[in-house]
Parts: sequence; structure tokens; C-alpha cells
Amino acid sequence: MSDPIEQAISKRDFTEDIFAMNRTTKILYIHLLASLITGCATTRTKYRPWSEDGGYSEKKIDQSLYVARFSANAYTHPQDALVFSKFRAIEVCQDNGFKFARILENRDRSTKEKIQRTSNYNFQDPIYFNSNSKSNTNFNSGYFGKDESTTTINGQIHGGNSYGGSQSWVDTYNYPTFDTIFSCTNQPLMLGVQLREISPDDMKQFVKDFMGGMQVIKFNEGSPNEGIFQSADIITRVNGTRVQDLPQVVTALESAKDKNKIQITVVRDGKQLTLDARAADSTMIIQAENEKILFAACSLSDVKIRPACAKIIQTKK
Repeated sequence: MSDPIEQAISKRDFTEDIFAMNRTTKILYIHLLASLITGCATTRTKYRPWSEDGGYSEKKIDQSLYVARFSANAYTHPQDALVFSKFRAIEVCQDNGFKFARILENRDRSTKEKIQRTSNYNFQDPIYFNSNSKSNTNFNSGYFGKDESTTTINGQIHGGNSYGGSQSWVDTYNYPTFDTIFSCTNQPLMLGVQLREISPDDMKQFVKDFMGGMQVIKFNEGSPNEGIFQSADIITRVNGTRVQDLPQVVTALESAKDKNKIQITVVRDGKQLTLDARAADSTMIIQAENEKILFAACSLSDVKIRPACAKIIQTKK
């Protein structure tokens, strides 16, 4: 079965007129030409709404899930594009009245473009003569430096040897593009465990629906579910809802009516079990993650003027 997030994205019409998935050769040449004309280095894509040179945009892909994308030109460092994608997630949540953006996943959509380059060159050997020689140079109507340009020394005509050729090489340009999948929340909840995705292929011996699951790999400090889950448990359902990735787990948790009694179906030692778990408040963890993103983004001149940076800038002062 294909990735559910990819299915959701495709259903929401994530087209190139909304998001810059690729850059054209024409745009690249415009950048290079501008650099040659002005003598200045072309700069990275600024943090701004999407345009032909890249920028940010976002889409709601589910009832509580969003995806923010930042696409950039070839002069943008991939880390900047990733930070901008995460920063846009925080902005979207704040604009909708939420305190936090829960970053669930980042996806690298970057593309590369290879362009064949060719450079032609011509060269002519210089002509030497001593100070006692009687010489006359004939430029032949502007042909100086070519075979048609000759020098007469003591009655003899001399012309420099001409050389010519070409060089070819390939330039590779990387266009960073990142998707940040996130949800907005005022009270982030989690199970108090760290999870990793298990692919449908690895799950086919345990389930018949050709879907993956989420495996418990570590317990967070103070987790209310330590002793309920075991390491290597594979979560397949939350309150009866089939889950196979972190966004689905989070959505099921936050929609639960009773946060202190959540039914979790797991595969343990090849058998399916149903456990009663509790949701853990992860406010401090999510707050720290958001602040880290804000500090990274708000240190850049074109971002620090954004309202989301106001509190961070005051903290720095």
C-alpha cells in the first residue's frame, strides 16, 4: 500500500502552481546572467510566499494535519530551506490561534539539474624581434590577433601561430525543497515512548491489511506507560483506529475523549494484544523543539521581522 501522507497530499492537489517542485533551466540562466552582469553573487531564496524563485506555502491535508513546504533556488543552503519549512509550520499554528506546532515529519523533496557547459578559446603565439629590426605591423582592417594579422621584419612577413579549441563540463545544481508535516495544538499529547515506523512488508506476517505499524523503541523519562508497553511492541491501532505512522498516532490520541484510558492494540511476540494506556503531556518537549526552530530562523535578517520572532528577539536581548 502506498504512503498515506502521499495519498493525502495528492488528493489535496499539491501542484506546481502552488509549490515549486522543480526549477527550469530558463530561471537558472536568468540567475547566472544576472550574476555576470552585476558582478555580484546571486543570493538565496528569501523567506516569503511562493513565487518563481521559490518560497513557502502550506496545505491542510487532514482534519488536524498540515504540510508546509519551502522551495528554494540553487544558491540556498539545504539547512536554511529545512528551517524555513519548520518555521512556516509554527507561523501557521500561531495564525490559527494555537500555541505550538508539533513537527511530525520532514520530507526532502529536493531536485538536481545537470547542465552541459562548453567554452571555446583561441590563442596566437606572440611575435618577437630585436630593437635593430625594421618592422611594420599590418592590422588588416581589425584582424589583429588572428592569422590575418602579420608583422614585417627586415622585409620578411611573419605571423604568429593560432590555436583554438573548446572545453566541456557538466554543472550540477541542487534546488532544496522540504515538506514539514505537522499538527497544531495547545496541549501536546503523546504516549511517552519513542516510535519508529515498520514497513508493510515487515508487518505482513502479523497483519492482513498490508499496512505498517509503529514500534516502541524507547521510553521517555517519566512515561506513564512504562510497564504497560514493552520495547519492540508494534502499535497497530489507537482506540480502534488503524495507524501506521506518527501523524496517525497523534491524530488518534488527540481525538480521544478519555485521555487516561486509551486502548492500544499491539503486536507482541507474534500475537495481538489490547492494552489500556494513558496519554502523556509533552508540552515541555514540543515547546523546546519550537523554540529551537525559532532561534535558528529568527537569526536571519529576512525572518526576524516576522511576528513569530518577536518573543525570541526579546529573549536574546
